Amino acid sequence: YRQRLLLANQAASKNAEQLAENNQALIESNAQLDKTNQALAQSNNQLEQADRVKDQFLSMASHELRTPVTSIHGYVQLLMRRLKKQSAHNPELLPVRDSLGKVDEQIQRLIDLVNDLLNINSLRLGKMPFRLAPCNLCSLCREVIEEQQAVVGRSIDLLFPAEPVIVQADKERLSQVSINLVSNAFKYSSANTAIGVEVSQKSGEAILAVHNEGPVLSKEQQETIFEPFYRSPDVQSSATPGWGLGLAISKEIMVQHSGRIWVESAEEKGTT
Repeated sequence: YRQRLLLANQAASKNAEQLAENNQALIESNAQLDKTNQALAQSNNQLEQADRVKDQFLSMASHELRTPVTSIHGYVQLLMRRLKKQSAHNPELLPVRDSLGKVDEQIQRLIDLVNDLLNINSLRLGKMPFRLAPCNLCSLCREVIEEQQAVVGRSIDLLFPAEPVIVQADKERLSQVSINLVSNAFKYSSANTAIGVEVSQKSGEAILAVHNEGPVLSKEQQETIFEPFYRSPDVQSSATPGWGLGLAISKEIMVQHSGRIWVESAEEKGTT
């Protein structure tokens, strides 16, 4: 009995020592975890600060650029109007007028970029006002499509329901999304292919789908296509103009409307 009691005491002592070691290891592990969490929190704070600085820089730079660019644009257009009158009597001025026309086109691109930068920054900071009102999505899309067809001269296949699709939305911002989607569909597809635009309702949601037969997007591209300044490698190496802001702006506008935006792309099905 004494021998069994001695063995039991020794086992209990070993268990107590093991428990103490385990507790000490747990304390050290928790301490290390706390240090790691503190380091992560510090890194997150630094990233948030860097993001705020970036947004502030974009906002300030865009505002500072807007005034001189707008002024330059005004002077160029003034010169173009004067040259238009003078070139009617002096054909030698026609090349100068043509050159100013190209300058005007590039200035307009710069103005569009500045406006996009201001838009994306205001949307991300929640500083862009939204005026929600009943809006017929079908009528809005028809207006956008007519404008785009007049500019591009390509066909668009429409599929709209017979009844109006009414949504609570800021018409101007929703038009901006529609223009971005339709113009992208034209921009990234062959000129001999048609664009498809469909408006439908499903499970209490209004759905706008814009389809083209452009290059298939990889899974990675589908995950990053709505990030600011993202352009696929194929597009970067092409002559297609763009800054990678249109879809990012569209996403922010949809989020502000409590909506969502996504892409579907597959072989023999095109991109929607």
